[in-house]
Amino acid sequence: MVKKPRSRAELTDERKGIKMARHTDCEWTLLNVYDGDEHPIRVRGSNGCGQLGLYAEGHGGCHHIRPDAAPTVLLENRDGALYLLVWADYHDESPTHVIPLEGARILPTPKGADRDEDT
Repeated sequence: MVKKPRSRAELTDERKGIKMARHTDCEWTLLNVYDGDEHPIRVRGSNGCGQLGLYAEGHGGCHHIRPDAAPTVLLENRDGALYLLVWADYHDESPTHVIPLEGARILPTPKGADRDEDT
């Protein structure tokens, strides 16, 4: 069964007895990895409701929404599992890529186990 993520209203509605979600924003500039000074892109990060969205200047996540209102990249917590959602096509309402990050999860090493199995 695929669970549908709850809406922001469901997560933040105190009248329903649900704790208000913390929401914070930050901004920074990405410099060009090749020359540093040319073609910088301003990026805004916004988190809340189990999601971290990245909004890049001149890029949008969905043309149906105001261009700067939809993230291009979204990191999402789905019941403790981390997913990366990417809108590589501005004209597509749904994400073009939904990447489960379960393979990137760092699991604790049992006590007494050799941490470097290759040696």
